[in-house]
Amino acid sequence: VLGLLVWSLVAATTYHLHAAYGWVMFVSLFFWILTLLFFVTYLLQLHQKFYMIPWPLVLMIYNAVATVLYLTAFVTCAAAVQPTSWRQWDYNRRAAASVSSC
Repeated sequence: VLGLLVWSLVAATTYHLHAAYGWVMFVSLFFWILTLLFFVTYLLQLHQKFYMIPWPLVLMIYNAVATVLYLTAFVTCAAAVQPTSWRQWDYNRRAAASVSSC
């Protein structure tokens, strides 16, 4: 839910004008889609059909990588928020995205 909130808040701004928000969009959208795929996999119990895959290890690596990349996205997003933005709603959305990505 927070991943959806991050990329929807950033997408609602003029993020294409700032290169830093491209990274935030990539991380949040990529991991949101991957989380949906894992959710559907477990919902349909497909993980039992692919018993040769060590699912606990896959999920541990996924969560470790997601944590590191979300931390970099948080730092990038927080550093790029400027309170002197010419559009106040961009500032509010970017600040909220920064808090949500943490």
